[in-house]
Amino acid sequence: MIRTQLLLDDGSVSTAGEELIDIWRRSEGSFIRLDFEGEFTEQLADLLAQFGCSEPAIRTTTRRLHPPKLEVFEENTFVLFRGIACLDDELNLHPQQLAMFIGHNFLLTLHRGISLSINHFWERGCKSGLIRKPGKLSLHILEFASAR
Repeated sequence: MIRTQLLLDDGSVSTAGEELIDIWRRSEGSFIRLDFEGEFTEQLADLLAQFGCSEPAIRTTTRRLHPPKLEVFEENTFVLFRGIACLDDELNLHPQQLAMFIGHNFLLTLHRGISLSINHFWERGCKSGLIRKPGKLSLHILEFASAR
């Protein structure tokens, strides 16, 4: 599943799927956030490459278990960490691997299952204006995941 949020320079926000990527590319001053939930596919690898994501970092996201990682590239920053898949009624935490590619005007998040930290900031990111600051939004997601 791919979901997308697009903030245009006029302040309007759209939420949909991949079709918003072309609008983002044509709209100077816009910001986009893509969230990929599910298994890694070649189509996803191609899309990440279109955003200038590093091939080694893309390959790292395909591994099920990998130590946390931070890599800074010319076009974006790659962050890999353990997020929260769910918190059950007995407060048992079920972690999962999360990957983020953070660019000047985009944030891409990847995870195999439902992510509480990503979902927590899905609507809040647009309402609070954090979508305009992908680095700050990614930091909030990391803080939320580590505070649970």
